[in-house]
Amino acid sequence: MVSSHRRVTLAVVAIALLGSGLFITGRLAWANWNPSAVADVGRQFTTGDPLPEGLIVRRSVGFDGQFFYRLALNPFTTSRSEFGLRLDQPARRQQRILYPIVAWVVSGGGRAAAVPWALIAINLAGFALIGALGVELARSAGRSGFGALLFVATPGILIALGFDTGEVVAVALALSTLLLLRRGRFAGAALAATLALFARETTLVIPIGLLYAIAWSRFRHRRYELAQQPVPLLVGLLPVVLYAGWQGVLWARWGKPAFTSTDGSDLGAPFVGLARAVRIWSQRGQTVDNTFFLAAIALVVILAVVSIRRSTAPLHEKAAFATAVVLALLYQWTVMVHFATYLRALSEAYILGIIILLEDRRSPLMPLAIGWVEVWGYLAVKSRVVG
Repeated sequence: MVSSHRRVTLAVVAIALLGSGLFITGRLAWANWNPSAVADVGRQFTTGDPLPEGLIVRRSVGFDGQFFYRLALNPFTTSRSEFGLRLDQPARRQQRILYPIVAWVVSGGGRAAAVPWALIAINLAGFALIGALGVELARSAGRSGFGALLFVATPGILIALGFDTGEVVAVALALSTLLLLRRGRFAGAALAATLALFARETTLVIPIGLLYAIAWSRFRHRRYELAQQPVPLLVGLLPVVLYAGWQGVLWARWGKPAFTSTDGSDLGAPFVGLARAVRIWSQRGQTVDNTFFLAAIALVVILAVVSIRRSTAPLHEKAAFATAVVLALLYQWTVMVHFATYLRALSEAYILGIIILLEDRRSPLMPLAIGWVEVWGYLAVKSRVVG
């Protein structure tokens, strides 16, 4: 007989696959069932050389998924231009190498016909994994396993699914890290945290939160413990050191480290980027859409801030959430200019905020869950995946 816990997990995974499956089906229908269109390759980043067979180029600029697609064809590239496609900022794009490497493996070594389907399949599998991990995290907080649907509903991963970007993989690994830490499986947590950094560097907030918790406990002459075991310093330190080493490799390969390769930094003074983005929204007639989606994320963050003192979440999760919120406030207009970019960038603040809320019995999870159904529906429409 299937246990109640197993039934809930299967139900959540089924809902996650149903929702994400319908989403990507709509996106594929809009693209005339050509999976390469999901990557949204722009003419600006083609070189004039022959393109991979079947690749669709619809728009002038395209979206970030085109760079994941290009790297999935050859993740070990040292050439800015290859396969008729050009990397705009090679170090910045290659630092998020995990998703392209997995797609390269799944597609049999970067076979052009298989890569677009591999990128989609990996993200769909990621949704199922996020659902399963979310059930375990919700139950560890003493909540119903269906609370996992709040992780599945992370807006940034819906964008990632619809445009072949790496946030689904990053969020799945971030949740894996948090769950393994709660269970005292520190070697696995260090590995998951490291892999998460190679998927998306902003998951660094979790190792930083862990290092803060360890340092604070030592300052108070205590050991930081999880699952009744002291947490080794190396668990938080190793991912940071390996990430720094990867930055060094990228610097040597491309002549500059990834975090300086943008046209103007993505980070700066608090609120300055948002203020400029609001003006751009107004000029483009996008104020309503962007305000709606930003307010949805802000609601979760504000509720978590209010709940943080009551929440029984471990110190490292609270510290990671605080770090993610600070990071969010520092994002500049290059990130905040459109919901498709800032929803992805705010994924860590969102999932950590949900964890804080799960650990607070007074938090209003049911109204929040109902509200996210509306957010998903509206996001589907605005992402042109319906009709």
